[in-house]
Amino acid sequence: MESSKKFYLKMVFFLLLTLCLTYLSLWYQLPEIAYLLFVLSAILNLIIVTKLYKSNTKLKNELRKKFLYRSEYQITKSPEIT
Repeated sequence: MESSKKFYLKMVFFLLLTLCLTYLSLWYQLPEIAYLLFVLSAILNLIIVTKLYKSNTKLKNELRKKFLYRSEYQITKSPEIT
């Protein structure tokens, strides 16, 4: 969990850095550099969103397995009504 936090912090830092540099290059009227930095920030966004989606899917699957295990355990251990 700690390594994923570090990953997200680094990615957000680089994303903010590229966005600030994009703004500065637009301010100083350098459209080619601004375009490249904007593409770089889009790629960083895509990486962040993909990683979040994968971790969210993994978490959902783990929770689903735990829930199914508990429900099966409750069904097998519940007293039978006769």
